[in-house]
Amino acid sequence: MNKIPVYYHIPKCGGTYVITKCREILRFHNNGLSAIRIQDKENNQTIVRCFVKKNIELDIDIYNDYDCLLKHVNNILFITIEASGIKLRDNILNNIKNTYEFMTIRDPFDRIQSMYNYITSEASKHEPSHGSIKDKKFEEYMENPNYEKNWISLQFSTEKETLINKLKNINIYKMQNIEKSISDCFKACHPDIDCSRYNANLVNMHRNTIKPKKISINDVPNEVINKFLKYNDLDYFIYDKCCNLE
Repeated sequence: MNKIPVYYHIPKCGGTYVITKCREILRFHNNGLSAIRIQDKENNQTIVRCFVKKNIELDIDIYNDYDCLLKHVNNILFITIEASGIKLRDNILNNIKNTYEFMTIRDPFDRIQSMYNYITSEASKHEPSHGSIKDKKFEEYMENPNYEKNWISLQFSTEKETLINKLKNINIYKMQNIEKSISDCFKACHPDIDCSRYNANLVNMHRNTIKPKKISINDVPNEVINKFLKYNDLDYFIYDKCCNLE
């Protein structure tokens, strides 16, 4: 029995590309797809998206116990655990066996800058968090004590040893290896599909056309960077020590 792909969608780390490309490859190979979307009952945030084989009658399933995944387990082709669902992963994947878990990440400085640019731009106007950042410049945001530090590690653990243990079964890729992450996923879960037939140009992607000016970490005062590195030490540990080798 093939493994079930489980992708952890870390914001601003190429997740939309990974999900879209995997969806299109699976759609082509299976002559279409159906989908499951699980929402948190309290705030209606989507916590799981799941692609399943076509011709299954499905509605949007709203669960706290995630029974719908187990109900359709034999037809699941791909599971995405969204950012708001990562802390719930043990409940989500309860009784889902033989999984292949992976995620893509980027340098924490670049990720946080990308998130800042997104939330403060019109590109995020459909998001609940749009306009939630009041700092006018990214350098000001970096010095704001309220910004989310070590965001990735906080989804798993704030203790390094526990973090290592929780991440040991997750295949972690840097964004520059995003194509390898997809290829490795299909080799493990859908070995009958040749991913090399599908390049980036064949993926029907929505790309953000707003390109804000980016600053280099070298352009930020040392005292600000030193604080940033300290506040994001665990995310840098993941980025530097836990990623798959090229």
